[in-house]
Amino acid sequence: VHTGDLFNKGEVLKKLIQNMAYDPENVFYVGDETRDILASREAKVHSIAVGWGFNHKNVLIRHKPEYLLSSPDELLSLAD
Repeated sequence: VHTGDLFNKGEVLKKLIQNMAYDPENVFYVGDETRDILASREAKVHSIAVGWGFNHKNVLIRHKPEYLLSSPDELLSLAD
């Protein structure tokens, strides 16, 4: 878990990945707004949008995240 700037999320994510020496293919970015989906694309990581937060699920759909979840239980099932 990491928090940072509300804007420039992609840059923050890229720096975190580089500093931690993560493989972007194994990184999943979970967020509740369209900026999170855009940041995941910028950082070339997987996007998981959650429909119970800031942006409505229909708004998130238009930004085409890799995963769109409706409940926290669905997030847990992805970890299996």
